[in-house]
Amino acid sequence: MTGGKVLRPSTSRKANNKPDYEEVEDLSEQEFADANDEVDSDLEDAISVARDSDDIPDALKSSLSAIMKALSIGTGPNIVKTTKQVAANTQQLGTLQTQVRRLELKMTESSVIIKNLPFKNKTNKSDNLYEKYEDTLTQASSLLNELKLDNTLVRIRDAKRFAPQKNKKGKALTPSTKVTLSNKAEVDLLLSKLPNLRNSKNFKNVQIQRELPQFLIPRKATLDEEAYKIRRAKKGRKTIVTLRGIDLVLLVKEANGTKYEEFEI
Repeated sequence: MTGGKVLRPSTSRKANNKPDYEEVEDLSEQEFADANDEVDSDLEDAISVARDSDDIPDALKSSLSAIMKALSIGTGPNIVKTTKQVAANTQQLGTLQTQVRRLELKMTESSVIIKNLPFKNKTNKSDNLYEKYEDTLTQASSLLNELKLDNTLVRIRDAKRFAPQKNKKGKALTPSTKVTLSNKAEVDLLLSKLPNLRNSKNFKNVQIQRELPQFLIPRKATLDEEAYKIRRAKKGRKTIVTLRGIDLVLLVKEANGTKYEEFEI
């Protein structure tokens, strides 16, 4: 009586250089059981490592645990069914992640982050890095005036400073300020007026950029670093890091170029 057949790599190779597989002779019941036990043991070890990893989402860990249970009771059909569920969960998680990221972008699209916005009360600069809410609003409004923006076109809904921070030498830094406008169109209009700050006396050191959701912060840092290298490599080049869908892209324009082109990273 035999236990079944197994597939093993053959000596022939496919076009992609991967081995083909051939069916070999029947195994005895004991040999077949031993082969199954060896495969199950390797699979259990791999799943156990993945299940305990911090990089695996909880939903997948649940499916992996179900596979382990199926292996322990030797139910092949259950393993197949659970493995299909893992694939379905993976696809569902990908869809959910995209939806969450779109929501995060929606929550930040009406805000800008302003660095080096001066305090209304200049004494704050030396002895107190906090200021009243109404003073922060006043400073944000003054900045819009400096940008030559009509307050009927761009309306400030909120303005608040972040917690004070210090540089590597321990020197206190002026806290950045988050300013929320009415919608994304107002943010676009504000950013289009940034050249008006070039000759500003009170706001010449101010830097303004869109607020980004947390998941895009590492990507932004990577693209900013690459953009810096590109500009240094050839004088006159210009770069822009901008949103496209739920991702950021780097656009580059050559010194004598007429349009920006995407730089693949």
